[in-house]
Amino acid sequence: MDQNNSSLLKYLPLNNGVLSSTKPVPANVTRTKCYIRKSNWEADAYANAVYDEFRIWNTAKSSAEINAAMKSSLSGNEPGLLAYYDFNTGIAEGNNKDSTILYDRTPGGKNGTLLNFALTGTTSNWVKGVPLSDGTSAASAGESAFAIKRDSPSLTDGYYWIKNPNINGGEPFQIYADMTTDGGWTLIMCNRDRPGWTFSNTISRNTNAPSITTNYSIIGWADFIKKSPAGFQYMIDANARRSYGGIWTANENYTFTKNNNSQTNVTLDTKFGTWDYHDSGIEQRMPWYSNCSGALTTRQICNGGAWWGTLIAVNQPNRTPAPWINSGGGSQGCMPNPGVIWYWVR
Repeated sequence: MDQNNSSLLKYLPLNNGVLSSTKPVPANVTRTKCYIRKSNWEADAYANAVYDEFRIWNTAKSSAEINAAMKSSLSGNEPGLLAYYDFNTGIAEGNNKDSTILYDRTPGGKNGTLLNFALTGTTSNWVKGVPLSDGTSAASAGESAFAIKRDSPSLTDGYYWIKNPNINGGEPFQIYADMTTDGGWTLIMCNRDRPGWTFSNTISRNTNAPSITTNYSIIGWADFIKKSPAGFQYMIDANARRSYGGIWTANENYTFTKNNNSQTNVTLDTKFGTWDYHDSGIEQRMPWYSNCSGALTTRQICNGGAWWGTLIAVNQPNRTPAPWINSGGGSQGCMPNPGVIWYWVR
């Protein structure tokens, strides 16, 4: 809500004892009404502000609680919520001569009355609110699953919207996000079926159809989604979620589209399963983009029979969907045909 110096937003009495105070009240102040933007002292200046939401609680909120909820809308039925004004009334910057009520979204119905507003034009009127960055719609697209989860910790796994000026012409696009495995992972690849993969579509396939169950890749966009040039994390799991893989930190300015096997300074933070680094399975390097039988792999070489540790295979028809972990490594935790492999970034 945008206001100029002649505007007044007046609210009906809250009529709730928890808002009273034991401190002395000046004799010349009658507290029969509550206000936003002005005090009961007429000499005080009006607030020069634009309001998007206004909430009144009967309990104190910690800074962590405030930060966790500040970018999410409320239902109006939250415990301890006395009044909730979301300012979603009228037509933004339009003719709102008849929109003089600010509705309280709680069951208490403590609606407010607007006084001295022009209710037309770009000032002293209802204005367009700032979209929340919770990723639940294109209008509220976040930067990544990591950023969305950071701002809205209560969100669960599912489809979200993100946007980046370097991706999709800057337009919002949908992703699948894992919000529960230590929080905030963007799916950049799902390999469910070997046929159809090529070297070129390894990093860009079905980009407008994110899926945790069918072939999909936005690996070519991952460098713009990771939280920092160095110190970002990636996750791999196979056969079932949080199995036969792990979570790694890339300790240097690595890229998801590297075309050689040099990105070896990675730290295994969390292991899914009992496997060990071995040339019969996962090797200690960030997956690299290799123009050979395995289009995306952790292995050291690009030829010969050591195809294990491959996320996407182009010419390995005997493995579904790719040769992942063989039994040759002893304690590898054998999974030669995982059926599905997922790749994530945050």
